[in-house]
Amino acid sequence: MTEQEEMIDGIKSHGKQKKGMAHLIHYLEGRQLTQRQAIHGYCYHCCGFGEEEDCEVITCPLYPFAPYSSKKRVIPARRKKP
Repeated sequence: MTEQEEMIDGIKSHGKQKKGMAHLIHYLEGRQLTQRQAIHGYCYHCCGFGEEEDCEVITCPLYPFAPYSSKKRVIPARRKKP
């Protein structure tokens, strides 16, 4: 059994059914993902396979797009060059 297959089995047997689970499994199966799907899959993995209810890693560059974030970081407006 490959490392990817072992991870898929672990996710299916122990991971919580949350947004990003299917995307991570699809990635591990070798399928292509959209950017949004990749973000959701990464956040699912980072949050302990669905164990964390709310992402608090505000320094993460994906935080504004995280599906597990109850607070959305405000992205400052770009300054115009003089």
